[in-house]
Formats: sequence, structure tokens, C-alpha cells
Amino acid sequence: MKKISDEFLNDYIDNQLDSNSIIEVAEALKVDSNVLNRLTALKKVDSSLHDIEVIPAPEGFTNRIIKLVIAQSKIIIPRVSYFFISVVSVLVVGVLLVSAVAFVTAEKSQKQADKISFLKDGTQYLNEIMSSFHLFLSNDNILKIGLFLTIILLISGYFFLESHKNFRNKLNKFPTT
Repeated sequence: MKKISDEFLNDYIDNQLDSNSIIEVAEALKVDSNVLNRLTALKKVDSSLHDIEVIPAPEGFTNRIIKLVIAQSKIIIPRVSYFFISVVSVLVVGVLLVSAVAFVTAEKSQKQADKISFLKDGTQYLNEIMSSFHLFLSNDNILKIGLFLTIILLISGYFFLESHKNFRNKLNKFPTT
């Protein structure tokens, strides 16, 4: 014989069981005095609940409660996240610095190009640019640039994850219906 739960006994009191379940409860009542005591207690609770006087809420009660909740609820002011703006600003400053270096290098090369013939100037200019470009992209500089970009990527990844956690926590605070 299976154990009879309080929910099962409540269904018995409310006449919500099928005939096989009713027979099962009747047999359990004959065999187990604990089930009989629990059924008696649940019947007393049921009758007490039926005897309670139901008083309807006053007119407009729901609207007043909603107005009070709205009045006392915190207004959420959206905060501006400056993370994206700061990352873009750092990248723009980096691009501007590289452009300035390239411009200065080109200007120096232009001054030298005026002194020599056009063809020699062009080849020399290209050779200088390629050599300075080669020096700029040497292994040490590539490592520095890669390290700089990796650090930016790690920092932005960290802030992205933190922002996501904060957003998820704010969503979890809202009640689900």
C-alpha cells in the first residue's frame, strides 16, 4: 500500500478522486490510524475555511494599490555606458598617431625628392617608405602592436562580461508572471 499524502486527502475531502483512489483511501483509513488523524485534521481546516466570512474589497481598491505601488517604485534612470566610447576613442587616437607618423615621414621624403630627379625621387621615396615600413613592422613592433591590441581586447571582453552580468542580474530582479 502506498503512502497517502495530504494533497491526496485534500482531494478526497473535495470529492476530486476517481473510484479506485476513493477505495484506496478507505482501505488506508481502516489500516492506518495516522491517516485517519490527518484526514480529521484536514476536515477541520476545510470546515474552518468554509466558515470564514468573505468580505469584498472596497470599490476602487485595486486602482489605489496600483497607484501606491507606482508612486513608491523607484524610477530607473538609464545610465550611459562610456565603455564603447572609450574603446573607440583609443582606437581613433591610435589611428591618428600612425597617420601623423606616416605624414611626417612622407613630408621628409618629399623634401628630399625635390632635390633629385623625378624618377630617382620616386624609387628612393618608395625604398625609404618600404624600409621605414619594414622597420615599423619588425618583429619587436609587431609584438608590441599585438600586445597592445590583445590587452585592449581582454579589457573590453572583461567589461563586456561584467555589463552582461549586471544586465542579467537586473532582469532577474523583475518579477515573472
